[in-house]
Amino acid sequence: MLTLPTLLWWLHRHYSGAPLMDAWVPLMWLLAGAMLLVLHHLRVDPPGTDKADRRWRAGLMLLAVLVGLGWAAPVPITLHERLPLFHLVLYASLCAVTSSGAMYLSLLPAMFLCFSGSVMAVALAGAYWIFPQDWPFMVAALLLFLGVTVRHARQNRRFIERQLALEEGYREMSERAAQALLEKNHFLNAASHDLRQPVHAMRMAVEAGLQLHGQDARLIPLLEHLEQCGQSIHFMLESLLDLARAESGHHTAQPQTLSVDALMADVPVLFSAPARANGLALRLRAPRRETLHVRTDPALLRQALFNLVQNAIRYTPRGGVLVAARRRGTALQLQVWDTGVGIAAPEQAGLFAPFERGPATAAPGQGAAHGLGLAVVARSAMLMGAVYGVRSRPGRGSCFWLQLPLAEAPAAPARPPQRAPAEARHLPGHCLVVEDEPHVVRAWRMLFEAWGTTARFADGVDMAHRHLDEGFRPQALVCDLRLRGGDNGWQLLQSLAARCPDAGCLLISADLSAPEIGEADDFGCLVLHKPVEPDALHRALRAWMHA
Repeated sequence: MLTLPTLLWWLHRHYSGAPLMDAWVPLMWLLAGAMLLVLHHLRVDPPGTDKADRRWRAGLMLLAVLVGLGWAAPVPITLHERLPLFHLVLYASLCAVTSSGAMYLSLLPAMFLCFSGSVMAVALAGAYWIFPQDWPFMVAALLLFLGVTVRHARQNRRFIERQLALEEGYREMSERAAQALLEKNHFLNAASHDLRQPVHAMRMAVEAGLQLHGQDARLIPLLEHLEQCGQSIHFMLESLLDLARAESGHHTAQPQTLSVDALMADVPVLFSAPARANGLALRLRAPRRETLHVRTDPALLRQALFNLVQNAIRYTPRGGVLVAARRRGTALQLQVWDTGVGIAAPEQAGLFAPFERGPATAAPGQGAAHGLGLAVVARSAMLMGAVYGVRSRPGRGSCFWLQLPLAEAPAAPARPPQRAPAEARHLPGHCLVVEDEPHVVRAWRMLFEAWGTTARFADGVDMAHRHLDEGFRPQALVCDLRLRGGDNGWQLLQSLAARCPDAGCLLISADLSAPEIGEADDFGCLVLHKPVEPDALHRALRAWMHA
């Protein structure tokens, strides 16, 4: 509306000098300014009611008619001039303007019809005088062009509406996926207390069993196995929460030098029972002449490897699963082989995508899979900077693998601490424990009985202060952060410490991000996270009770 009218005016002035054309160019500029003002007003203050919407639609259609008549104004202005080249350029310009209207006004069909109808009506009416010899041909060509343009506008409108619907559907699906991920992470964070409680109780009960029955050679392997299982479950819980933080973008990888032998040793602890239940043989294979190390985030690596092993057990109906660690030059490749049905080459490409499942069905008793295991592997590998892949042949089984660069072994690998004899674990003293979970309280009782510690237990504020009112003077105060009934363990611990200034204070929390943890650190209170390491608990209590 700014450039084309100026060019038409210049071409007309080159052949003629009708004064009305000099007024036409400013008129088109004014119409262009009016359109910009209307569009700006609609963007800033769109109509909010049906009545206002109808009023705006009527105004827009009127504006479309005025703009269309403005474009066609040179036709009556130059009606009686014999300017063949100018008129051909003019009619070509009117067709081009009408075609562009089919693109930009197709979502407003009434406005497009008003605009194109006013342009073509004037052009058709003037064709008889402007092209006196060829007017039938020009009228037929204009009508054909108008029909094709209207059809193009209708198709373009349908295409844009489909694109908008797809965009809206994608936006809604993205929002639902983001909301589902947020809800899942909120659930994991909120449920971390309940998930940690049984592991916390189990580890204390195992410690008590080792102290009470440590001389019975028949029970030692069983109790040590239970302790190892508790440590593995604890690690899996931490890995699950770390993965939730990673998916929400709040997890940063914490590389550590990890022994491959230690990593492989966790596999039979977690998966021997499921493999036996499915009638499968679970085997490990690692280099015998050397101990390999990698530097990566242990939680992410274990999560990825364990998901591969779990998938292999789930989808292998018979035979076995082999977990192997092999050197590949300067890299380590962890491989999980199975004797399942295999995966065809076309189906391997999207196997690591979320909710993508292979053709195999789960083994009996394994339940339906949701296609998330391999997506977790891909996510963990990306965060670690590892390479992953799959090799498979239908009917022969599959091999899923992870590859990471090897690392130097630590200069002086620390030996695993030897368990102290029962006499060294003896811990005479007085301790007040505030805990409201009955199974955790039972574990506390067994542990303190094994250590020889005199303990009183309370499930809330009133009972804790009642023990002090009865004359019990603890050397250590232990309190859970989250208590039933809305009681805050940190506030309760502060009130107990005010009455027992010489006692050591220990706050136990399953919520790693609770604001009370920072306050407790500033106060000088020791904070341990569930599940509590028995050795750390013993060291803290021994320091306070001996003092």
